[in-house]
Amino acid sequence: MDRPLSEVLIDNASGRSTNPLAVRLWGGLLILLATSAYCVVWIWQGLDITDEGFNATRHLLISNSSPHYQYGMIWFSDWVGGVWLKLIGDPGLIGVRLGWVLVHAITTLVAYWVISAFFQPLPSFLATAATAIMVIYHGTLIISYNNVPALLMVGACGLILASQYAQRAMPWRLIAAIAAGILLGLSVMGRFPNVLAVALPLIPPLVQSCIARRRIALSWLVAAATAVSIAVALVLCLACLHAAGRLEEYMGVFFVARGESHGLKALLLGYIKDAAGALEHVLALVFWLAVLAVAIRAAFSRAGLKKAAKVGGAIQPSRLT
Repeated sequence: MDRPLSEVLIDNASGRSTNPLAVRLWGGLLILLATSAYCVVWIWQGLDITDEGFNATRHLLISNSSPHYQYGMIWFSDWVGGVWLKLIGDPGLIGVRLGWVLVHAITTLVAYWVISAFFQPLPSFLATAATAIMVIYHGTLIISYNNVPALLMVGACGLILASQYAQRAMPWRLIAAIAAGILLGLSVMGRFPNVLAVALPLIPPLVQSCIARRRIALSWLVAAATAVSIAVALVLCLACLHAAGRLEEYMGVFFVARGESHGLKALLLGYIKDAAGALEHVLALVFWLAVLAVAIRAAFSRAGLKKAAKVGGAIQPSRLT
């Protein structure tokens, strides 16, 4: 009897996957090189002084600890960009954009590694590569609040899955859960509307409660560890801002005038609207895939094959006459 897909996926993620580690490693190296090569094609364009110039200026200011840097809802993304500038020195525009290449390459690598724990390496590679080509944004070829939180979110999702399904000792799973919470907390500091993603740790225990029906209490315990570490990460970030004397400036972004398009209320409402739209598309896709799966299964069932054989038997003699 065929096993439910949920059980197969959980078993794969639990370390019972038949994918050899060497194959996954080679696939990871190939996806890293392929993404890097794809991104390098785009970095020779001229500078967009609006978005790219905005981000580059903020990175330069924070890397120099300038008092003119204005702390806000994308603070951690700016900090990552500032660290990259410190590491590479003064390489010009191409060197700055190589940071963009590196962030996307690592994001794609992490996504592949997570997916290949559930599916075979080749489909995982092709799905990850196709998705990367579709979603990598070429408008801002620099480290920014678009790509840094994306990397943190992908890493957090992988750690959440590992903490829930990996066939490891409980301490290791708790470490993965805590690390996931830290990455989610940092993603919020890199782009504050990502605060809605703090609900991500709740998805696996809810799914297991409704479908898998196993390890429910343990699943909720791991999710709670992730939630606590999110709060701890946020508190530590705010403490760092307080120690630097910039906490009041950072909190000021939450009191932007109501009509401002980049105020907290406008951004959160826009984020909720986009998330609802994405959910609507996902549900529609799942619905039509389910319809297609049922249709295919009915077409290739034993009854369907027997009917097709009878039809074929009736057609074949008629062609000979």
